[in-house]
Formats: sequence, C-alpha cells, structure tokens
Amino acid sequence: AAAIRHYQKNFSYPFQGQQRLTSHFGQDHPDGVDWGGNIVVQAPAPGDVVRAGLDLPAGIWRIRHIETGEIREWSRWNGNELREINRGDDGLLEPERLLQTGEWEDIAPGWSHSRGTVMEIDHGHNLSTRYYHLAIDDNIRAGVTVDQGDVLAITENNGWSTGVHLHYGVQFSYGGQTEWLDPIFPLIVSASRPPQ
Repeated sequence: AAAIRHYQKNFSYPFQGQQRLTSHFGQDHPDGVDWGGNIVVQAPAPGDVVRAGLDLPAGIWRIRHIETGEIREWSRWNGNELREINRGDDGLLEPERLLQTGEWEDIAPGWSHSRGTVMEIDHGHNLSTRYYHLAIDDNIRAGVTVDQGDVLAITENNGWSTGVHLHYGVQFSYGGQTEWLDPIFPLIVSASRPPQ
C-alpha cells in the first residue's frame, strides 16, 4: 500500500498532453497500456535506468524461399514457440542466417521480429516502469539516473507493432513476485503476468 501511495503522489504520465489510447490494460495487455502516435517520452519519476536497448526476439518471423515458395515461420509470442529461433555461434538467429544466403526473402519485414526496444527504470519503493517501441536518446543507457520530466526517447514503429506508439507498464515487485499495475488506475493489479 505504501508503494501505491508513493506512486500516486510522485509519478506523472510519461508524456505531456493528450494522446490516443490504442489498447487498455487487461487481458490483451496484462503488462501495461498503449498510447498511439508520435510521443516524446519523459521520465514519470526519478529513478535509475536498468535497461535501454533492443529486446530479445519475441515476435514472429516469416520468410519465403524465392525459388520454391516454401514459407518458414518462427514465433515466440506469449511464450508459445511455433518453432525454435536458434542462435548460432555467429550470433545470428536462424532466420537471419537464411536471409543472408540471398535465397530467402522476408515477408514480414520491420514488423514483428522482436518487442523492439525496451527501457526499464527502477524508481525505488519496489516500483519500476517499462517502455517499448522507442528510439532511445543517446544519453539514456543502463546505469544513468534520470529526474522526473527528463526526455528518454521518442516513439517508433519497431518490434511487435503495427504503428508508432508507446507501450508503457508499471511493475510492483515484492517477496519475489512481480505484479503489473494499470498505469491509468494503479490500484488495479493484473491477474496474470506477461511473458518474461
């Protein structure tokens, strides 16, 4: 309860002005909400950046063999793997390696290969915020301390995304458990946890 009171008293929205809300906290988005459009993302409260950069592959790859028309697909969305996305000694994922041969073409380019960029800020009081689909400011990286209102990024259409938007989530961690709070109504706690 003390963490929630701290959140309500000390946090602001991660942008200025009104934006279009594209999906609500709940069953389809248990780890946050989406705001549509070109948004300058700001720190909602002081904290330490613990992650800032590309996320692990978590979306869909679909590639087609140019000559035979064979389609191969990989999916790790929500933890349900349609097919493994193997990473080789060269650091490439299997679909990336096949595309490099020139014999395959990407039939879902720039849309879903990962959750895109991710940023996470630890605000203390067992509270942290997480952001996806960003062009992160060059000065924002893991280990940097930010103040409320500092510019973190601008929104982009990257990762598991069908348009420029901000995915924003608030986490509360205690006793080894993580709950996701509704950023609009933070007293509402998610009944399920998103994929790790």
